[in-house]
Amino acid sequence: MINDFIMRHFDFIKLKSRRLARDAVEADELIQKSQIILWEQYDRLSVLPDQSVKAFLSKSIINTLIDLRRHEKRIVSYDSLTMPPQCSDNGFENAVLDNIMVMSVIYKLSTLEQDIVFKTYFMGMDSTIIGEQLNMPPSSIRSIRMRANKKMKKLLQREE
Repeated sequence: MINDFIMRHFDFIKLKSRRLARDAVEADELIQKSQIILWEQYDRLSVLPDQSVKAFLSKSIINTLIDLRRHEKRIVSYDSLTMPPQCSDNGFENAVLDNIMVMSVIYKLSTLEQDIVFKTYFMGMDSTIIGEQLNMPPSSIRSIRMRANKKMKKLLQREE
């Protein structure tokens, strides 16, 4: 029954997804997520006329695409970033150890917090530029960065 419902709307989902997506991979992702939404919302949507379901699907596909693209902007290949250790009075070895400790703590943050911390401290970007990339106001970036700094401080204090 659910499968019939999904198959009835599959052509619409496929057409809409392919029209909006940049490439086949993105279109396939939209199609899969739309089918999941139909499956999850079956009880609510199955009683509606097809036009209402299509309107719901259109909005869902657009929102899913926005989410995918925002997530894509947030992802940075952190493995490719090299962070030269800061030499301090204690020497090069201590600086390397400090960097290793900080890196292990950063990976315990949420994806968004990691992204903002890396872009701020390792790439030298300010909150305005990061906000533009993530479609967020600079004040939100600063707020998230402050929370991430507090979390990192607590985590580092536990590891000492």
